[in-house]
Amino acid sequence: MTINPFDFLPPPNPITALWATRALLVFPDKHMADDCLVSLESSISITHDPGDSNTPDMMSRLLNLHKSISTGVLPIIPKTLEMNIKSLAQLIRLNVIECRVLELAATLIEDEWLHTFCTRLPITRRCDATYIIAAMLDISFIEASKALATTSGLHLAGLMDTQRPDEQNLAKLLGLASENAYNLSQTQFNPYLLL
Repeated sequence: MTINPFDFLPPPNPITALWATRALLVFPDKHMADDCLVSLESSISITHDPGDSNTPDMMSRLLNLHKSISTGVLPIIPKTLEMNIKSLAQLIRLNVIECRVLELAATLIEDEWLHTFCTRLPITRRCDATYIIAAMLDISFIEASKALATTSGLHLAGLMDTQRPDEQNLAKLLGLASENAYNLSQTQFNPYLLL
């Protein structure tokens, strides 16, 4: 019997649940979904009796979960993180997509559920990772690719080292390069420390 790490974590917050559900919808790994679906569903009070023969299949559950999250209270990024990224974006001219990728990367640091989810995704190719990031953030594959490229503002500013060609761990791929970037969620964040 394998241990499910999601059983030991508090349910994800709404934005994390939305990102994870989007990732599983485009990259439906049965083992991964089995491990985290109950936790995702409990975050918005959806329950299923495991012995019930009418329990929907994995994809139906994911679609139902996505619909519930999308039509419920709008999942948002914590205000402090949003304001700090906005200040940083103005200072170094990050575009909207780069800001969204940075929000995801910064949330990975703070959110143990999301970090566990991203480290357990069975990614075998870089394009899979880019595709999952695009799905999580509801952006195109091309937009995600540009935000992760060596010519992106994130890379040029030294915020993220996104050029790990053989990286098969989404959490590591989105790791922040600057130690000071780990303070993006703090109220007293100074964007000049990143330069």
